[in-house]
Amino acid sequence: MDSWKHFRDYVDPDVEWVLGSPTDLDFIADRAINFAFASNLFEHLSQADFARVLEILRLKLAENGTLNILQPNYRYAYREYFDDYTHVSIFSHISIADFLTANGFDVIEIRPRFLPLTVKSRLPVSPWLIRAYLASPIKPLAKQMLIRARRSI
Repeated sequence: MDSWKHFRDYVDPDVEWVLGSPTDLDFIADRAINFAFASNLFEHLSQADFARVLEILRLKLAENGTLNILQPNYRYAYREYFDDYTHVSIFSHISIADFLTANGFDVIEIRPRFLPLTVKSRLPVSPWLIRAYLASPIKPLAKQMLIRARRSI
């Protein structure tokens, strides 16, 4: 799902996609999601909209379903954070974990430095380089965080 109208141009033809708002997930049955992945989304929403998405996801996630969030960590990306004028909310790995907890989720994993802010560089983007980076205990230039959570029961 994405709200960008050109999203479909980048999706494999075999993937079912939906154009819409993350605050409108009525097309998904309750308890039907095992793995929700939000990549660079919540910094573009107000806290009220983020809370609304979490409220909806609490209904849509299966019993052991997880919400997996990848997004800039303000603690490490503060210099570049507002180079994207569409950023609305600020979260560090600490504040987003607190926000999730306050909105009915149990945080099960926090990786404050998971990926670089962007893959744009002089180096080519290649699967082996990405695998090597993810496997490395050293994360140079990592300014995006990974947070995993489950709905509180």
